[in-house]
Amino acid sequence: MALVGTRNNKQLISVPHTPAPDLSAIRAEQALIDALPLGVALIRRDDSHRLIISAANTAFDEIAGLPSRHSLGMRLTQLTALDPMGELAGRARSFAQSGGAATMDFDWRSPGSPRDRHFAVRLSWLPQADQAEPPRLQLSIRDRSSEVEQARSLRDDALRDPLTGLYNHIGFAEKTDSAGISPAIAVVMVNLQRFSRIVDSLGHTAGDELLLTVARRILSAVRPGDVVSRLGGDSFAILTHLVEGPGDALHLAVRCHEVIARSLDISGREIHQNVAIGIAYADSDELDGDEMIRNAEFAMHRAKRLGIRTEIFRPGEALKSRRRFALEADLRHAIKTGALTLAYQPLVRFGDNKIVSVEALARWQHPTRGPIPPTDFIPLAEETGLIMPLGRWALETACREIAGIRSQLPEAAALEVAVNLSSIQIAGDDVVENVRRGLAISGLPGHALKLELTESAIIANPERARHVLGALKKLDVRISMDDFGTGYSSLSYLHTLPIDVLKIDRSFITDTLAYGDSYQIVGAVLSLARALRKETVGEGIETAEHAELLAAMGCTYGQGFYFAPALSLSELRAYLRSGAITALAPADHRGTAENPRPAMPAPAPEARC
Repeated sequence: MALVGTRNNKQLISVPHTPAPDLSAIRAEQALIDALPLGVALIRRDDSHRLIISAANTAFDEIAGLPSRHSLGMRLTQLTALDPMGELAGRARSFAQSGGAATMDFDWRSPGSPRDRHFAVRLSWLPQADQAEPPRLQLSIRDRSSEVEQARSLRDDALRDPLTGLYNHIGFAEKTDSAGISPAIAVVMVNLQRFSRIVDSLGHTAGDELLLTVARRILSAVRPGDVVSRLGGDSFAILTHLVEGPGDALHLAVRCHEVIARSLDISGREIHQNVAIGIAYADSDELDGDEMIRNAEFAMHRAKRLGIRTEIFRPGEALKSRRRFALEADLRHAIKTGALTLAYQPLVRFGDNKIVSVEALARWQHPTRGPIPPTDFIPLAEETGLIMPLGRWALETACREIAGIRSQLPEAAALEVAVNLSSIQIAGDDVVENVRRGLAISGLPGHALKLELTESAIIANPERARHVLGALKKLDVRISMDDFGTGYSSLSYLHTLPIDVLKIDRSFITDTLAYGDSYQIVGAVLSLARALRKETVGEGIETAEHAELLAAMGCTYGQGFYFAPALSLSELRAYLRSGAITALAPADHRGTAENPRPAMPAPAPEARC
């Protein structure tokens, strides 16, 4: 009890007793937070619900920019050096008033000079030893500015080309995205011509020196605000803003051509460097940075392919390229899964009108696009290297199927098959082993197989061709030169290479009756073949007049729609069983390319596989 009141009017009232603070507990608590490796402050609320620091360790005071123990008794809002915007105090106040979660973790950035500071913060309620004791908060704060700076530095390094210091592909794509895809920007792709030859001649150090010099010259050609990057290898890209319109990108391309074309001193040698440039405009706001880069790169490759200085991206060309890429993937799958088939076009011997051979031609029925012309997928296979697995499949399939017909049909016991060879197969595949395996697996004798190759396949690597053809002749295989007269005909090749048959190109046959020059050329080829004791085949025969004329001129064999189009395996069996093997089909069963025989399918373009 206590006596309180005025001097003349004393009154006894009851005043609650406030226990003396437990100094030992306070010292123990302080010692505990002092031992922690991060900044810690214990916070209570006063009668006005302001957050007051009741205890803090030295690490907290250092983070707050205060002398040791100086934060004791301060309100959170007074920590202006640490929290100038009051954001930390506001989040602590919201947490204290929410009465929800026991803990809240968040990352917090404190604006500062010369750079911002970054912290990991945890707010949590302290357990109450006594329910009468007011609840307290613990504010734990860890300075992670060095971590953020290191991560930022690593990220910046990850976005930069280590040689030139320019943005790399990832950094450039991000810059393009952040610029906002709009008609006001363009990507200009610059590619060095003959860079690999310079590296092969002068070494990688000279190549790096060239890249650095070109980078500096491109930087001198761009305007302030343009972003320059090295995308890797010998390609650079520029993000430019079109201030005056699309012509700005073309003017930039001209400046790049001019500054790079000036002579370069690389490793003490004078180098002259040209570039191919592709330009992509942001024609659609649905594009992203990577797509604009791909479009500019597509235009650049097209410029190189066409041999021009600068090319602007055209969506139609890109669509063709994407379709071609999709077709390549489908073709790869078709070869792997055996979705291709072979058709066979008969060859007729003029002397006795007998079918003595067939030419194997690849066919592809696409599951969604229908029949794909060989003129589309065979060049694609050669371009992508798929011609090698395609060629191996065609060889083995033709050997197996024709061996089956020879054994099943007595009238076709001597039937031969011709399979085409690409120059890529001769250069890069083990053709001899493939042929040996195909003959062994099928049981087809070597003399029943004829391999057809073009003159260009020989010209590409004469020594390699001579070696391969010589080894093939040891397997008793016959060799035919296809499209003779259209390439680089050389008498020396006919004399030195083991070629058995010359196939006269269909263009000469078609024009034989119409143009005297073609007639003379066909006559000269036939005379040459007789002199060298080689057989001949006339391709593309579509009329009786063509057949009769070639037979009269001494051609050995005829092939074309006049006799039969390319037939499926089952159609070939039926054709051979019909007796056509001993004589030409009756006139009403013959046909032309325009009007094929009714029993046969519509003709398809020939393929060389």
